[in-house]
Amino acid sequence: MTFTREQLEKRKAGIGASEAAAVLGLNPYASPIDLWMVKKGLKVVEENQAMRLGTRLEPIIATMYEESVGKTLYKCDTLFYKNPIIYATPDRLMMQGHDLEIPEMGLEIKTANARMIENWGEEGTDEIPQHYLIQCVVCMAVTDVPRWDVAVLLGGQDFRIYNIQRDIDLENSIIERLLEWWDKYIVHNQEPEIDSSVSCAEYLAKKYPKNFTPLKEATPEVETLLQQLSEVRYSLKSFKEQEEAIKNILKNSIGEADGIQGGNWKATWKKTKDGKEINWESLAGRLFEIVKLTSKEEKLLIDIFTKPVTGVRKFLFTQKKN
Repeated sequence: MTFTREQLEKRKAGIGASEAAAVLGLNPYASPIDLWMVKKGLKVVEENQAMRLGTRLEPIIATMYEESVGKTLYKCDTLFYKNPIIYATPDRLMMQGHDLEIPEMGLEIKTANARMIENWGEEGTDEIPQHYLIQCVVCMAVTDVPRWDVAVLLGGQDFRIYNIQRDIDLENSIIERLLEWWDKYIVHNQEPEIDSSVSCAEYLAKKYPKNFTPLKEATPEVETLLQQLSEVRYSLKSFKEQEEAIKNILKNSIGEADGIQGGNWKATWKKTKDGKEINWESLAGRLFEIVKLTSKEEKLLIDIFTKPVTGVRKFLFTQKKN
């Protein structure tokens, strides 16, 4: 879907249906701090290959849906609003009769690889991944329609249609939580809770890019966190050792075979293709000898192909031995 510059600016000033699950902490691909950083202009969501593929397949899946249900869909370029904050941009709409102004129901179009098939239930039900379900709930809220379908192409060949019926109580609960989040973190500029996401680490690196003061004395609360970190690292080390031992035992069991399999699992141990590695440093040194550059010329050439690298803060944790 293509938006005008004005629409893109409006999207920054609210929570879209596809963003709702992130606010609720129910999106496996984005945490609340991800969305907070986007809304605060600290992060830009870049289109990845899966997004590009989904965009290209969208009209094809929409046509497959039309052929399955025998009805016509309309592509919509309108932002629908529940209130000044919550909005949705439906993939497709089905209109009531000949009235092209009033939507009868909506459709979300999705693609998923074969590994994700287990997250989708029986066709015709509402058993879809939770973050997509929340998106449909918000879409029904802003368009005021009683039903939303999801057309999905799984693994490139398994086409399914799912049906979501409107649940006003669930809808109101979600909208209330979205508005609370917006008021707390965007309007009143409170920082989201620290979590384990990559985005949280990115945010902290931007917030505190350099260290200016000496070591701080730990408070009792921080002492507790340091103790917890020590215990977690010890557990991780122990589990890692167990993992490596089990892997070696399995390798011995596999022997010269491709792998080994059981009822619902498989372990393989295969050789990768042989490759080549160029020692660029030695090559450059040899070339310098051949062309007989002076030390000054060598330094100038090296300077031309050298770029500065900004240092980053690195977290290290050490513990005194008893």
